[in-house]
Amino acid sequence: MNCGRCSDVREISGYVPVPHKSQLPELRTKTAVREFAGTIGIHPGIVVGRLQHDGLIEPSWMNDLRESFRLVAAK
Repeated sequence: MNCGRCSDVREISGYVPVPHKSQLPELRTKTAVREFAGTIGIHPGIVVGRLQHDGLIEPSWMNDLRESFRLVAAK
């Protein structure tokens, strides 16, 4: 995975490229999260998960930007 602005994959931490991580605390609205995610080429739900994990937003905030899925074993 490479955002095109990162020299190699070692610059990527948790799907948010290291050069962009400093912008995370500024993402306080759903619109800002969508725009940021579009800029770096990842799903907004990944950004929300990172914000929640880092304690930058409450675990209940912006969950509608995340997508759930269920794995079903093949029969």
